Amino acid sequence: ADDIPTTDQVWIAAHNGTSTVIAGDPQAVEAVLATCETRGARVRKINVDYASHTPHVEQIRTELLDITTGIKAQTPAVPWLSTTDNTWIDQPLDPTYWYRNLREPVHFGPAIDLLQTQDNNLFIEISASPVLLQTMDNAATVATLRRDEDTTHRLLTAFAEAHVHGATIDWPTVLNTTTTPVLDLPTYPFQRQRYWATSNGRPTSQGHPLLETVVALPGTDGVALTGRISLATH
Repeated sequence: ADDIPTTDQVWIAAHNGTSTVIAGDPQAVEAVLATCETRGARVRKINVDYASHTPHVEQIRTELLDITTGIKAQTPAVPWLSTTDNTWIDQPLDPTYWYRNLREPVHFGPAIDLLQTQDNNLFIEISASPVLLQTMDNAATVATLRRDEDTTHRLLTAFAEAHVHGATIDWPTVLNTTTTPVLDLPTYPFQRQRYWATSNGRPTSQGHPLLETVVALPGTDGVALTGRISLATH
């Protein structure tokens, strides 16, 4: 905005979708945060002792490359999407990539957008406490652990939530049936099957002005079309 101070000492460190992370010289960051706060923006300061994803990282480029040069890279067993280049990684990476990973901005939001265009709408954050799920719109999200909830029960609950959202869970492996037997249940129509109605969470007709979501009706070939009208969007 026009009233936010401009400076060459602050940079965007991460594009996280509904939130943006800035980093740089402490005094310059404080000035930007103060201006944003006076304009009513929700801001939060993260106390770290270095400004990653900014030119500050260039000071340790030689040291970082020297440290990582001796590490042998391998082909990923599972391809993953780089938030540095927004491309799929299916080959070994050299130390230069990991330097750029620390130096350049994190494009988390664009990466999620790309995954959703490829029909990926369930995201699981594997961390001690979820910090990115709240920045994701129009997607089903699951947190494996939460702050002060690092128990097996919490993790099993996360598996169950993923199952509800349509993920295929290898329950015998998760429950370790070699030591904990799984009892058979009486036969009934929905045994071991997910039967919740699903929504693709996307516009039904390339940005239709009223209809937002299509839900398949169980037992028929019909669908239910839903939409919401509000002053904020119309």
